[in-house]
Amino acid sequence: MDISDYVLVSRTYHDDERILMFRTYYDDTLSLSDIEKHAERDNLVLMPMQNLTSFPQSRAFRQQWKLSADNTRVIINWDFVRQDMYMRNVRRVRSAELRALDQKVLFAMEEDNLELKKRLVQRKQVLRDLPQDPELKDQWDAIVASSKDDAETYSRLSNLWPSSLDKKYLRDSVTNLLLWTWGR
Repeated sequence: MDISDYVLVSRTYHDDERILMFRTYYDDTLSLSDIEKHAERDNLVLMPMQNLTSFPQSRAFRQQWKLSADNTRVIINWDFVRQDMYMRNVRRVRSAELRALDQKVLFAMEEDNLELKKRLVQRKQVLRDLPQDPELKDQWDAIVASSKDDAETYSRLSNLWPSSLDKKYLRDSVTNLLLWTWGR
């Protein structure tokens, strides 16, 4: 094997499980032992490319990639997708509704409508509790566990929408909380 048959796996600085980047060395002046020294110094893992039998087809979740337990495949860590992307987008939609509810609470207080204010405050609490909702996490985990591959997992998770989250507060037609990013 020569140098071009190896890949360096860079892990994120805060979590040794995530993969940040893959890169190969094409510098003919470096020997394999030189590259190993660079890898060790830079906290990289040097692996033969032939050991990596597969990569995810989509690069959408590249920041959530990790090596399989046997270091032969690059897989998507769906827990990281839930933390990094899905819940961030849930919070964005939730924030829009919370802002609207804040205004409604003020109007209810001005009108001394205590019953409406009570309902609105209860609704706000449901939204605040949403990121820690065990039912939502259980649904996520069940989909990940029962899907046969990443493509099926993605397809099924794309349709997962929290029942307590109201879509009418969105600025655009969002249906997929995995990939959606708030318009700038």
